Amino acid sequence: MATSVEKYRVFWADKATPLANDSQASRSLLAQELRLLYSDWSPIHVLEIGCGNGRLFDDLGFPPASYRGVDFGPRMLESFHASHPDLDLVQAEGSSYCDERSYDLIFSNGVIQNFSRDMLDRHFRNARTMMHDASRLVCAGVPWRALRPEYDLGLFSPGGRASAVRRLENQVLRLLGRDLMGVWYQPEEIAVLARKHGLAARFHGSVAEPYRFHVVMSVNG
Repeated sequence: MATSVEKYRVFWADKATPLANDSQASRSLLAQELRLLYSDWSPIHVLEIGCGNGRLFDDLGFPPASYRGVDFGPRMLESFHASHPDLDLVQAEGSSYCDERSYDLIFSNGVIQNFSRDMLDRHFRNARTMMHDASRLVCAGVPWRALRPEYDLGLFSPGGRASAVRRLENQVLRLLGRDLMGVWYQPEEIAVLARKHGLAARFHGSVAEPYRFHVVMSVNG
């Protein structure tokens, strides 16, 4: 059986865009929400894990000169590089990525759902080595397992109408291992892993995507 890393490497290898609502209105709404997670202290040195094709980069306000984006989708990075040729972009698998730099902000959005628990543990361990005492680790857009039944019913889709057919379809896809949402987490699971690596976690619900939550972690001094 393929490992989680191999599974997602194969899946994203030929994708040039993320599987997301890509309208300008949806991007702007999401970016406004995400900026609230770090804009109170204006980070300079930023590492983005799972930067994709950079669809939100301009709206997130990261300083281009001190930004590094990491993704293991080659076509995603090609697209990002084409629109932002001067950025520092690295092709690598996100959960195992680590370098010698120190970052004010290590950021991801809608990424850790692609990580198994072991991969998430590794990501937190690696991130901690790249953080200083005032750094933050932000994992945004985490699917909230307590809300998965409502999601399966379609209550978070446009119109919000429950559908037993949709619920069955989602359940079948999950059983077949083809659920594109990946791993659904509970906040307490994230908090336990954060404490293991000396990080304190705060949680925020998402307005743009109500079946997700955001995690902001800081060094637990």
